[in-house]
Amino acid sequence: MSARTMEQPSPVAVDPRIAARREQVERDRGRRRRRWLLLALVVGCLGAAAWFASRTALLDVDAVRIESGEHVTEEQIREAAGVAPGDQLVDLDAAAIRDRLLALPWVADATVQVAWSGTVTIQVTERQPLAAVENRAAGGWLLVDTEGRVLGPLAEPGWLVLEGVVAAPVGERLGGPADQALAVARSLTPGVRSRVSAVVVGADGAVRLRVLPSGEVLFGPATEVEDKVLALRTVFGQVDDRCLATLDVRVPDRPVITRDRACEKGASGG
Repeated sequence: MSARTMEQPSPVAVDPRIAARREQVERDRGRRRRRWLLLALVVGCLGAAAWFASRTALLDVDAVRIESGEHVTEEQIREAAGVAPGDQLVDLDAAAIRDRLLALPWVADATVQVAWSGTVTIQVTERQPLAAVENRAAGGWLLVDTEGRVLGPLAEPGWLVLEGVVAAPVGERLGGPADQALAVARSLTPGVRSRVSAVVVGADGAVRLRVLPSGEVLFGPATEVEDKVLALRTVFGQVDDRCLATLDVRVPDRPVITRDRACEKGASGG
């Protein structure tokens, strides 16, 4: 070390106003931290209280009101919904309940209302049956709706029959050529439908109608359906259909009738 003594820097004096300001800033920061901690504590307490309240009888299901239909029973709806008195309201998912109800074969639509008073109201709209298909795998018949969804088994058909289609499991939709048959069956007016015993789909997709008391309608593909049904109604309303062999409406503005000659001879006594 040199003989010259190194001088130490003298401390810098802090302005009292700056020091006071720094102390005030620190105090304010501390107060803000305390306020945030207090707020977090209050929110946590309120959340815990709400959670405990939701697990008490104050917010549970008191009653389940069900409006059932003609074919779907109240028991089936209750089981599918999976809601019972005593369940916690906050745990209920109305959309999920509705999805479970829509899985029932006969249910077309469902409404689920959850009231904080403790009442759950369920309403269902049933599907409209249209026709029957033969259940060749298990025997018997199956009833289907206007969209081709299989609704359930039938002891006897008693309905318009769809032929040339393959049955599907209950709750599922018919596929393949069933679309052709369904399109025609849906278009039949009540008067015409009472005269038709079966809608038959051929391997080529052409549709035929078996009619009462005899004969069949050559309908062709499921195109110009309304025009063909109108032609069918007109002929049935204006022409004697006894001994009918075929009624061809494949060209709807030029329907053609052929008759069973043997039937005509027998009817005339010849």
